[in-house]
Amino acid sequence: MATVPDFIKWDSSYEIHHELIDSQHKIFVMLLNKLMADVAKGVDKEYLLRVLNELVKYAEFHFASEENVMFECSFPGLTNHEQIHAEILHKLTVLAERVTQDQARAEDVVAMLRKWLFSHILVEDSHIAQYVRDHQQ
Repeated sequence: MATVPDFIKWDSSYEIHHELIDSQHKIFVMLLNKLMADVAKGVDKEYLLRVLNELVKYAEFHFASEENVMFECSFPGLTNHEQIHAEILHKLTVLAERVTQDQARAEDVVAMLRKWLFSHILVEDSHIAQYVRDHQQ
């Protein structure tokens, strides 16, 4: 059995106060908690790659939604945020390749996703939170 970090409990401090984006962030937390539970039970490489693929596809969808919200309110940091999203997707692709080549373990996937999730929501998305709230119609 693998050792994984504690499950993530959603906290209001993670919210940017935009219903769509907050609900999508909650789904990310749910998916990550499911992955952590599965990793704790033990997962094989094929399953891990399938879950990682699911997370990449969801990230692509979420990023498009988030970028559209920023576009709608003319957020001045949109181009930079799009670049951050592209970098995250690239890192996830590289991580999947490392798993395929047995150079990364399930615990590495969990650690990367936790770090990304919290830095993205608490740091990057906090940059848009006030702007989005001030410019919602």
